[in-house]
Amino acid sequence: MKAGKIGDRGPGAGCDGPIAKIARDFKLRKNGRGPVTLIDFKAGFEDSARGAVTSLDWAIVIVDPTTAAMEMAVNMTDMVDQIKAGELPATRHLENPELVEIANRLFTRAKVKGVLVVLNKIKDDAMENYITAQLAARRIKPIGAIHEDPSIALSWLKGIPLDVAKTKRDTERIIKNLESAEKAYPAD
Repeated sequence: MKAGKIGDRGPGAGCDGPIAKIARDFKLRKNGRGPVTLIDFKAGFEDSARGAVTSLDWAIVIVDPTTAAMEMAVNMTDMVDQIKAGELPATRHLENPELVEIANRLFTRAKVKGVLVVLNKIKDDAMENYITAQLAARRIKPIGAIHEDPSIALSWLKGIPLDVAKTKRDTERIIKNLESAEKAYPAD
């Protein structure tokens, strides 16, 4: 699924709120291992801070080589840690007591297991080492990195499958680490 302004009425038409609500309320009933569902939120913190992250198993933050992206990973990690510690959401702005109750219930029943970080658009070892060190100073360890490769853009441009050995290795490592993180938690 993809969250954001999508439609035939032009840019900016519609509201992100309902899409964020759908993602927040999305529940997959399963016996044993079910399919993986990825929900791609628009960049930024708004949807996550509204509680959409409470119904997800994992929040995966993609960190491009910018200070803002690193701060986003820190902020998301801090927020999820607070949710897991039982902190309730900010509700002073809600006038309706029923809405406060719903918000509090979403946070107390949150099932999010944690935040995983993937580095993106990494040009070289020096860049990867710098970002990794900056995140490590905040107790965040990336589960992998996608290295910058001009053939990725060419694949997107031509609409052809990605056939890049390095990127494929990067992706396989990330998937392996995702699976390891999931195995560290008991099944729901």
